[in-house]
Amino acid sequence: MYVAIREVMLKSVNENPWQALQELGVSAIEIELGRDCKTINFPGNEGKVFDLSLEEEIASFSESLSKNGVNHCAFLMHNDFDTGNLEEEIKWTVEVCEIAKKVGVKAIRIDLATHSEETKPDIFIPQATSAVRKILALTENTGVNLGMENHGRLANEKEFLDKILQNVDSERLGLTLDTGNFYWYGYPLSEIYGIMSYYAGKIKHTHVKNIKYPQEKREIKREIGWEYGKFVSPIYEGDIDHQKVISILKEAGYTGDITIEDESLSKFPGEEEKEILKKDVEYLQEIIG
Repeated sequence: MYVAIREVMLKSVNENPWQALQELGVSAIEIELGRDCKTINFPGNEGKVFDLSLEEEIASFSESLSKNGVNHCAFLMHNDFDTGNLEEEIKWTVEVCEIAKKVGVKAIRIDLATHSEETKPDIFIPQATSAVRKILALTENTGVNLGMENHGRLANEKEFLDKILQNVDSERLGLTLDTGNFYWYGYPLSEIYGIMSYYAGKIKHTHVKNIKYPQEKREIKREIGWEYGKFVSPIYEGDIDHQKVISILKEAGYTGDITIEDESLSKFPGEEEKEILKKDVEYLQEIIG
């Protein structure tokens, strides 16, 4: 198990992402890919992003990771299995899986959140299930895992996650566990650890964030996203006990990344963001041991 960071966080530390990783003491990263398979936020040669649809760029990207001491990498995708073109969505995800195999990426965060409030679960679940099954069948030779994030309104519901996992029924599909999102969704604090334990054996990837709610709001069912912008906090300060979370993951045999996605940074002056991220890293590294 190791600490990783979303690449979008690195600008808070240094405009040079490689230098930022060194300053934080982190050797693992999550890279976001666009629909053109370019590294949206991560510069390559001469400040240009890597175009991973090209073989020479895949080689250059892999070389850059190795040269800069990055031992682990995950990919992040913003999918649309709801209102988008499903065939294009399948094609894109298959391409990213094939790139992942070449780079040595073991897990991809996929997004099964709905994009329209009018979407009905009884329509979306079979639609998403069918698309994910096709992706897995077409990428069987890659061995790359897909982690659907508990993200948004529908995809934080235990019933929804269970149906997707049961209907797809593949060892390569699991969760990108976002440690803050079940709490964001409104589950009482004491209940989220049981939910995480329930899914622990299915975790393929993680996002780590935290929230610090008033005492009287922690153990009640809150409305979805209640005052999140006000109470989102640094990982080391929030209500969620990440020592407990990581113990749950360790007991389930999880050995992958613990990826920092601290969404509290925008609440602080720019000069403080770097120190907060450093504290996040030190906090999680100490827990992991």
